[in-house]
Amino acid sequence: MSYDSPLTLLSLAVATAVTAVGVFLVGHLGSRVKVLAVAGVLMGLGVAAMHYIGMAAMRVHGRMHYDTATVALSVLIAPVRVPARRGA
Repeated sequence: MSYDSPLTLLSLAVATAVTAVGVFLVGHLGSRVKVLAVAGVLMGLGVAAMHYIGMAAMRVHGRMHYDTATVALSVLIAPVRVPARRGA
C-alpha cells in the first residue's frame, strides 16, 4: 500500500483548517449554543471530509468500494455529539 502525497496533504490541510475555524469561532464569538453548534457541525463535517480524502489517497492493489448509504450516514453523524451524562 502507498499514499498519494498531494491528497494526503490536502487531508491534513482540511483537518487543520476546519479545526482552526471552529476554535476561532468559539474563541471570538463565545460559547453560546448557536456558536458551538455551528463550530461543531463545521468541525464534524471537516473531519468526515478529512477521513474520506485520506481514504482516497490510499493506493492499494485491487479495488475499494464504498456503500453510498453507509458513507452518507457516517457524514451525517460526524458532527453529532451526544452530551455525556453527569457522573459518568
